[in-house]
Amino acid sequence: MIGSIFRAFFYSIWGALLGFTPPIDTTDVGSIEAQASVFNWILLIVLAILALMFIAYFVTAKYYEKKKQPK
Repeated sequence: MIGSIFRAFFYSIWGALLGFTPPIDTTDVGSIEAQASVFNWILLIVLAILALMFIAYFVTAKYYEKKKQPK
């Protein structure tokens, strides 16, 4: 339930950035699909950046752990 509050803010901000303002015209399916495609690409880019950050953290942590061990 707590996550739904943040999700509501997330989607409302993205809706505002993509130009959706109430009332939304749902008869223009092509426009909705185009905006959904843009949203999906942005989401994939954000997820890819997060994955790269995690991999970089993992590799860096392993490097410093190996460097810290006495020889």
